[in-house]
Formats: sequence, C-alpha cells, structure tokens
Amino acid sequence: MEGLARGLRAEEEERRRRRSAAAANANANANSNAAWNNANSNVAGGPSSSTGGFGGFGTSHPVGTDSTTTPSVEKNLDMEYALLSFAGMQRHIAAECLFYLAYHAQWTAEEVASTIDLIRDLTNGSDVAGGVGGGLPRLDPLVEDVPPVYGEVPMMTATTASVQGFMSQQHPQQPWQTWNVPVPKLKDPKEWEEEWIANLWGKGQPSLLQCVSTLIMTVMCALDARQVLMDRETHGPNSFGAGNALLPPHSDTSDPSMNGLQPIHTRLDPENKDTERQWKRCDIWGVLFLPYALLLRNSVVPLTSPRGSGSVPSPLSPDANPRTRGTMDAAKTFTDCLTAASQYKSLTFARLSLLPSLGLPSTRSHHKDVVSMGRGDDVSIFDFYISVLAECTAQFMDVLCASGNLPITQQMWFDEENNTAQVEWKRVEEKNYYDVLWGKTVVEDASGPREVDILDRPDCLEDVFALVSSVCSASPESSKAFWKIVEEELELTEDGSSPVTTFRLAPSRCMRLLETKRSDNDSTLLVFLSFLASLALSDGVEENDTDNGASMVHSFLSGEKSINAPSDRHAPFTWSNAISAIRWYAEELSPEVKDEGSKRDRLRRSPTTTTDTVPNPTSYYYGVGDDTESNDRDEASTPNDTHRSQSSSSSSSKGKTPSTKELDEVGKNALTSLLSLISNVAARCPAAREYILDIQLPVPGTDGVSDILQDGCLEILFSLLTTEIPPDIRGLTFMAIANLLQSKPGDTGKSPMGKKAWELMECCQFVPVKYLSRYSSFAAGAGSAPSMSMYNRNQPRDDGDVPNSYFPKTADYGMIYIFEHVEGVVGTYPATEGFLYLLTTLIKVAGCPSDLGSHWRLRPGCSPYIEYVTDFILPRASGTARHVKPLPFLTVADEGRLTSRALEVVEAVLVRYVVPLALDRATLSELRESNCLTMKAANEELGLSSNTSAIFCPNDSLDEDDADDFSQDFNNICLYPQNVDPGSQMLEVSYGEPVSLPKTPGFFILSSLLSTSKGQLLQIIQKLISENGGSRDIQSFYGKSVMSKLLAIALFRETPPSFSNSREYNELVGRQQRNQLDDASCKAAMTYLLHSMIQQPSPAVLDFCFEDAFSFETTNCAPDDAVLWRERSLLLSMRILCAAAAREEPFNRAIKHSPKQLSVVPTLLFKGPIHGSY
Repeated sequence: MEGLARGLRAEEEERRRRRSAAAANANANANSNAAWNNANSNVAGGPSSSTGGFGGFGTSHPVGTDSTTTPSVEKNLDMEYALLSFAGMQRHIAAECLFYLAYHAQWTAEEVASTIDLIRDLTNGSDVAGGVGGGLPRLDPLVEDVPPVYGEVPMMTATTASVQGFMSQQHPQQPWQTWNVPVPKLKDPKEWEEEWIANLWGKGQPSLLQCVSTLIMTVMCALDARQVLMDRETHGPNSFGAGNALLPPHSDTSDPSMNGLQPIHTRLDPENKDTERQWKRCDIWGVLFLPYALLLRNSVVPLTSPRGSGSVPSPLSPDANPRTRGTMDAAKTFTDCLTAASQYKSLTFARLSLLPSLGLPSTRSHHKDVVSMGRGDDVSIFDFYISVLAECTAQFMDVLCASGNLPITQQMWFDEENNTAQVEWKRVEEKNYYDVLWGKTVVEDASGPREVDILDRPDCLEDVFALVSSVCSASPESSKAFWKIVEEELELTEDGSSPVTTFRLAPSRCMRLLETKRSDNDSTLLVFLSFLASLALSDGVEENDTDNGASMVHSFLSGEKSINAPSDRHAPFTWSNAISAIRWYAEELSPEVKDEGSKRDRLRRSPTTTTDTVPNPTSYYYGVGDDTESNDRDEASTPNDTHRSQSSSSSSSKGKTPSTKELDEVGKNALTSLLSLISNVAARCPAAREYILDIQLPVPGTDGVSDILQDGCLEILFSLLTTEIPPDIRGLTFMAIANLLQSKPGDTGKSPMGKKAWELMECCQFVPVKYLSRYSSFAAGAGSAPSMSMYNRNQPRDDGDVPNSYFPKTADYGMIYIFEHVEGVVGTYPATEGFLYLLTTLIKVAGCPSDLGSHWRLRPGCSPYIEYVTDFILPRASGTARHVKPLPFLTVADEGRLTSRALEVVEAVLVRYVVPLALDRATLSELRESNCLTMKAANEELGLSSNTSAIFCPNDSLDEDDADDFSQDFNNICLYPQNVDPGSQMLEVSYGEPVSLPKTPGFFILSSLLSTSKGQLLQIIQKLISENGGSRDIQSFYGKSVMSKLLAIALFRETPPSFSNSREYNELVGRQQRNQLDDASCKAAMTYLLHSMIQQPSPAVLDFCFEDAFSFETTNCAPDDAVLWRERSLLLSMRILCAAAAREEPFNRAIKHSPKQLSVVPTLLFKGPIHGSY
C-alpha cells in the first residue's frame, strides 16, 4: 500500500511540472480572450457584469473565455509523456491485483482501512493534506471543465452601415469612425467534444476514475460476508465457512464489542464529522457505506438473503444484541450508513460514474492477445466486477426493505420541500407583520417562497431502482441476484426412486414490498414496472425458458401467480392494465381537430360481442390527466386517408387547426416503463407473446362500454406510433411490436399476426410511398410527377452548397422526416433502428407479402420498405450517398447500431429467397428441391457447410405463394393504369403509361450484389468490411473511442456536458454583459439550464439481436457497446456475401435461360435534394 501511494505521489509531482508549463502557454492567449470581452463591454456601453455561481459548479465566465485550468492537450510523443502513461497503467494494474486478492482472500481491518485511505487521498488530490494525484473534484459542465464554444477571435475591420449606425448612437462624437470588431467563430460540435475529452484525459482524470472504481470494488469484496474467503495464514478457507473474519458469525468465542472493526469504523462512521470533512467527494465516501452496512447486518438483523425464504424480519433493538454494547453502536451505524448513502447521492454516483468505469459488456468474452485501452489484460475482469456490484446492490435493497429505510419518491420529496418553503415564507411574512407593528424597518421582499432546487435532491426511490436497471442492462445474467431462489421437492416417481430436488425463481422481499407500496401509492407504479422489466432479463435456475425471469413476470401479470397473497384491498396490475394505459396515451396524444371536436381513429377497430370492462388505466399511475375519450370514430380506409389524418398541413389546408399534445417527464417515464416491460418479457417468453396479442379492450361508449368495437393490442401500439412521441419511445414501441411478433421455437410457418402487422404498417405509411413512388402523381408533394430536371437544377455545385438532408422538413415524409430532421440533429437514431428491427422480424415471421397494399397500389408488395433500407438508409449510414452531407453520429456505437440494423433487413430478405428451377411456374415441391440443391452445392463446392443454417431458410418455411412470386421474377409483367377505374383511388391511376410489376425483394437484392456493374449495395458492403482497419483494429479503434468518452462523461455524474448547453450558457452571459438581461432573470435562466441537464432516472433499455437470419433466439446487446456492433456489422456483411455467393450459379443460370431480357425497376425514387430540404 505504501509503495503504491509513493508511486502516485511521484506521478503527481511530474504532472504538476507539466501543468506549470501548460499554464505559461495559456497566459499567452489571454490578450485575445480579453479583446473579445472588452469589445462586448464597449458595444454594450458599460462595464461587464458577472453572475454568481449556479448549482455549485463555480462562477460564470464571459463568452469566449477559456476558463479551463488546463488548455487543450495536444498529443505528446516524447518519452516523459510515455512514462507518465506507463505509470498510470501500472497504477491500474496494481489496483486490479488488490481486487483479485480481496475477491478470494481474507483481509485484516488495517488493510481495509489503508485501502479506504488510499481512495480518499486519490479523490481529494494534492490540494488536500495527504492527498495524491490530481483528484476527482466535481466538474463544471458549462465553463470550468469544458472548452469555450468559440474558437480564436480574429480581428477584422467592419464598416457596414449597420455597425456604423449602431456605433453612432453609442458614440455620436465619432459617427464615422472605423471600428475593429472581433468576430468569434463558433466551433464545430464534434471538434468541441473531442477537445474537452482530450483535456480530461490529459489531466489523467478518467484513468484515475477507473483506478478509484477498482479500489471501491476491492473494498466491497474485502467487506463481503457471504463468501468463503481464504485465510492467508493457514492457506485454507476460514474455519467458520461463509462469512468474514472482520465480523465472524456469532459464536461464544467471538468478540461482542466488535473492537476489531475500529480502524474501519473510524473511517466509515457517517456521524463522524471530522472524517466527513476529510473527503472532498462525499458521494464516493457514501458508496463505501453500502458494504459496511451489509457487514454490520449480521449484528443488527438475522442475516437473510433476498434469495432466501421466510418472512420479512424486523430490526433488533440495540439492547437486545450484545454486539451493540461496547465502543460502537452497530445498530445506529447500520441505519446511518443506509441513510447517508442516499443523502450523499452515492447511488447516483454508482449508476453514472462507477458502473461505466468498469467496462463494456463486450469485454466479457475471453480472448487472448486482446488489447483494451492500450494494454493487454484479461478482459473477463468485467464479470467479476459486475457480479460483485450486483450482489452488493441486491443485498443493499433487501436491507432497505427489511429495515424500513426505503427512500421516498421524487414527487414526495418535491412536495415536502415545497411545503417547507411555503412554511418558511409564511414565517417571514408573520415576522415582518409584527415588526411593522413594533415600528421596525422592514425590507419588502416580493420574491415569494424559495424555489425548490432539484440539484439538492438526495437519492430517492427512483434512483435506487435505476441502479438496479443499469446493473441488469450491463449484465442481464446479474438480474438473477434480485430474485429469490426457492427449493422444491418433486413427488416420488412410480418406480420408487428418491424424490428430485429442484430450484426455481420466486418473488424477493423487495418485489413483495414494492408491489404492496404500488397498491397503496400510485407514485411507485413506474418504479415497480421498471423493476419487473429488469427482472425479466434473468435466466432460469435450471437454465430453461419455462422458468426464466420473463416467464415468472408473465405469470404475475397474467394472473396465474401472485406476488403477494391475494387481497381485496389491492387489485393486481395486469397486462390488460398495461395495454389500456398505452391506449390512453395514444388517445391523449392524438391530434385533435377543433372544428370536429373529436379524435380520429388511427386504425380500424374490429367488432366484438364481449362486454367485459377493464379497470380505468389512470388509476394506475400519476400525473396523466383526465381519462376522457371520444365516442365519434372515423375510419381510415386507405393509406391516403390515414396520411391526411397524420399530417397537420392537410388539416390546415381545409381550414382546421389541429391541437397536439406533448409528453411530460412523467408520461415519458410511464411509456418507457410499459414498453420496456412488454418488450423484455415478450422477447423471452412465448406464452407472454400469445397472451398479450390476444388482449382485446372494449371501446368506451356513452354508456361506459361499447358492445360493438374493441381495440386489439397491435392496433393500440401502432396507433401510438402515429402520434408525436420522442424518437426513443417510438423506437421502443417498434421493438415491443417486433418482440411480440416473434414465432415460437420450431415454428417455421408464416404468422397470421405478422401479416396483420404488415397491413397495419402499410396503413400507417411510415415509408411515404405516396410521395416517393416512381409512378405516383403525388411525388414530391406536387400535383404531377416531378421531372428529372427539377432534381438536376438543385444539385449542389460545390461543397459549400451540399445540404444536410435530401427531403423537405415536413412530417409528410414519415420515417424519412424523423431520420433526417429529428434524429439527424442529435446524431442518434433510435426510431429508425427500431423500425428496421421490426422490418427484420416481419420478414422472418411472415415473409414479404406480394399483395401488400394491393387495394391502393398497382405495384403492390414489400419492395418500398426494402428499397428504403438499401437505397436510402444504408447509403446515408455508410457515407456513400451523393450530393448530401455525411450523416452525423454522436458516437461510433450509434453508427454501428444503425448499420447493423439495416444489414439485418438485407440478410433476412436474402436468406428467404430461393431461385426456382422452373421459370414459368414452379411448384412448391420444385422450389424446395431447388433450395436443397443450392444448399448441397454450397456445402460441397463452396465450403460453406459451417454457415449453411445461417444463409438458407428451411423448406418448411416455403409455401405456394413463394413459389408463384419467385417464378414471376423471371418474367417482365406490365400493368396498365389506363385500364383502371379512375375513381378507384389507385396511386398510379393518373400516370397514363404502363408500369412494370416490381420484382421480389430477394431478386432485387441478389441482382444488386451480383451485378457486373458493381451495384451500390455491393460497394457499401465492401466499404463496411474494409473501413477503419477491418476486423484487425476493432478493439483498439471502436473500444477505445467509446470507452474514452464514457469515462469522460462519468466524471460529470448526472450533469454531462453538451455543446448546445454550453452555447446557451455563453449566450446568457453575453446578454447579461450587454445589459440585455438583468441578474435575476439571468440567474433563473441558468438555474433552469442546469436543471434541464440532469439525467433523470429512467428504465434502462436493451437492444435485441437475432442469432442468425432464421433463428428466433435473441441476445441482449448494450446500446453503447461499439465493439459488439462493429463485430456484428462485419458478421452480417460476410453472411450476406456468402448467401449471395451460394445463389450465384443458379441465379445466373436462370437469368441466362429467361425468355426475355429482365429489367429491375425500383418502386421508389430517392432523388434529391428536393427544393426546400435545407
């Protein structure tokens, strides 16, 4: 320990010398920064004023001032920098060695105390006596620890009339003087982000956070009382078995005074104010309270596990336990530790700082010669970290429930603080009243009660379970720690053999208590739902799907089992309540046309004869408004009608003003919790999928219930998608639908529910076929098909004219509008990714129906949706699209997710395609025979036997429709719009020229990959395979890129920096300095800005991936794991090429023997940019 501390202190001396040199360089730029400040002051006609510090982040700085203590650090290649990096690496390795030692062996109290002191000294830094290193202070996300949003300030001469006119008003004595006005240049957001990340890494703070996090996990292991630790003197397990020698299990020979814990107690006693003053980061100090409280638990309550059985025990009185008599009160310390951890926001630190610093899920794999963050190490250490944290969190929650120390909700805290502020204000008013009566001078204060500052809010109930969700998302296997495991003994068999003992999951103490609180208090419902969504990720004890977490959650919500004993007071929450709540949101968010006075039905409702009532959904959550629904229902018979109901522009053209509503934070959390619960359970439980899809909710009428109409689950979810919801909730809705539609294992036939989902998606017009169809009279929103000259006129002539998007900023373009103008602004694409995942699922379960949209399109089928992926999404995601700026991505993980989702669609289409033997009209038997022959040739001639199951569909999945559709691909069939009734509302009816029947999506993709002219799709795949070093540098490039940013963000805890927030802050300070904003208004605006930056606790959401193109087994994928998504995109690219190569010979042979020269005419036209799109 002492040697490690000496090394850290030596490292700090070297860093201090480098900082001194950097400070000298920073002073050289002071004049240019001061010039900008003085210019603002002169233009405003007065001296600049300064606002105070806000939210505890320090004082503000004027626009353009580089207030960081260390300037942007350039890449150093000298030996000194290499030695410093090597010292940091050695420090982390030493910390990992301590972790492994504490994981297996017994530590002494002095060794644990020394580790706690080391954590304190590392976090305090050298500014505090005894501290070492640069420390981990709370960082300012607006000024102090981020670079300025403006770059260098060039000086230029401005003689324009506008500047001269303004200057003449301020200085009439010099009306025509030429003024030197500095014009700041706004930095590029990506460059600004890279700059502040480089600054933090140059200071060594992210690597220090990793080291401190490892030491925290070391203390957790050293204080663990549930494992069998090894005695380092006897080189065997402790004599008492499971437990900890620091506080061994109760026996007659143990010390009842617990004086052996005194070195640890003096450092982890929450009531010791002297110790508290020694810590600059009390939130880190509070994390250490958790394992200490769990160690003391054996002295306060009977040691029970959330997996154990029995009723909830009550804490023992301090006088009832001899271990509380002595120099320390174990019961009081135990309670104080639980309370202090929440007061110091230690759970927030564990969720947003500690957990990200432990690594990414991709590091769970055991590979040799893996380089992680510049060093070769055993990346499986992530499994050790997450298992220790999960067990500690589960035990901590169990202790909270057993001791009655469960925190209150955020709403309850806010109400209490608001009431306190009202009481304080009332007391001030009463004092002023009596002061006036006694003739004293009173200063009038009209500000009213103080505003509640949510930055002062401690960790509440939502924060506790948000930590659970984050742990389960990081490692779904760890969610088993939050279940109780019970033992069951099966009955004797007929042959008289001994009974078999099995284990299964059961509700834990925490689940039972939370379900009771949910029944008594609606404000805890969202916490309860998010907790169930996390537990659904657990595997079964016997490693089978019938006993996993999702199956257990389904049994509770379907009424098969109950969490607590049935009670007349508490109505259980069911799947019907969840679907009813989603329907309520869909109705409330639907645009309301004022002159009609009713909401339009998004989708057709089916008739029913049932009259069962469903409980009012608004009784199950808070803050959602009144439960009012309309009786008048309209039906959208065609996609054109549905599209008109969605578009606000069409309503405006008729003189109607649509009234739209937006989700508040409570609504967002409610929908996220509900959709996450449905998605997680449906993905892992076939019985839940069938049960939820069968739910039919009666439509409330004038008499309360209608006996004519009912809403199905799919219709309700699709109706939610037609409202204005955030992209992340939209993507989660798509994912929930996709998981509900998955087929049962072994079921290879086409799903009727999948076909129904195709029809609903066609009705909703997420892909604007009406405006993009090659033969549509509505293309580009015009009255007739746009001419090609229109596109040629708008092509950019130089790089400065390149637009950001292809299409105009209007909701008429559906998912394209969301992709380009909503998601593209942020750089993340959750809605598009969810939509692509749904497309993949529909292709897997229902194929590509050739008659889709036949009631309103002459060219029916699924081709528009596949072309949307191959001709629009993939070119934009890969950067191969022409005449448009590259698509922005927030991280490389976002790029990998979008690319992988698009490739999944291509793979699913190609795997289902079979080249027929007979080109005129192949029978089903002939099609299956062709599939077998192609598969055999791939095995024997191409050497693809290891990938055959992944690139070919089973014969059972093919039907007569596939045989007909694949045979028609080798014939050019033309349709004649002039023969169609003009009143039939067909899309192409007014085109006037023959249109060709589209090829199947499989033919379209295969022809693009095997084209002699090297089609665009093949070029995209080639680029994806070869970019950024291909498969050689995945870990070093993608892993290091994401981890460096995650660690830098983790330093800011719940207020991560962003370019937009820093820019807004600078604008507020500039307006105040120019006297355009008074101090009170500026302070209120900055407080609001800080509050908006806080990351609110929310249910963690996982992505799901299919194992292969025809497997319904899904795996959980972390959204931020760039390494996993890059590897997946490479795997999908290779599978697509293998699938195309396996079909190349029969495809070329069929083309050669075709009676006519075949032509492929796409159904959609993705040309741009269209006028007005930028």
